[in-house]
Amino acid sequence: MLCAIPKGLVMLLPPAAARRLRERFNVSEAELHASLLRLGVAGVRAANDMDALDEAGRLIDCLRRGQGPYVAYCCPLWANRMRPAEADGFLHVVDCPGRKAVYGMALTERELAAMLLRQGLRPAEGHSRAASGPDRLTRVLMAAQALCGEVGQTPAFSPSQRLPGVEECALRLMGRTGRVARVRDKRQARALLGDTQYQVLEILSCAGRCAEN
Repeated sequence: MLCAIPKGLVMLLPPAAARRLRERFNVSEAELHASLLRLGVAGVRAANDMDALDEAGRLIDCLRRGQGPYVAYCCPLWANRMRPAEADGFLHVVDCPGRKAVYGMALTERELAAMLLRQGLRPAEGHSRAASGPDRLTRVLMAAQALCGEVGQTPAFSPSQRLPGVEECALRLMGRTGRVARVRDKRQARALLGDTQYQVLEILSCAGRCAEN
């Protein structure tokens, strides 16, 4: 964890993280930005989900070539992955502790909240941690649908009736409906790599819930 923010960096703050911080401390957008500037950043920008868009493009390319199932690298503790070129030169606020290794400089949202607490901001009375919204794989799938011009519902995972411990959902992409599987057991994951009924496979490393949620 960074004990202090290096001077001169611009912070990329995802809109959802900014919303949760405003709700946590009961401050306006301007007040939150002023507090972040007092931490030492040179500026604050709303971060696009560059990772999700980057991976959505890879997913689409893989499926177009018929090279499925595509193994999603949403979990950085499972898959080594390339850092987006746009990542350099910024201080990133990320959702998962494991994702900090993807960027040169990064803080988790919880670490940033702790810095704001030390600065003197206080949580709103009765505040409880807000729901995080769609998890990262869901954001990747939604980005892929948008890139393909698909109009559909948000992918919703549910326990597999066939495979204990596996969650799955339907995915409408490129005019076809496929299936996505999410698994935590590595032996099961290796078996699913050869399962042609799934077009996308996500392998998670954290036991129980994903750390970003």
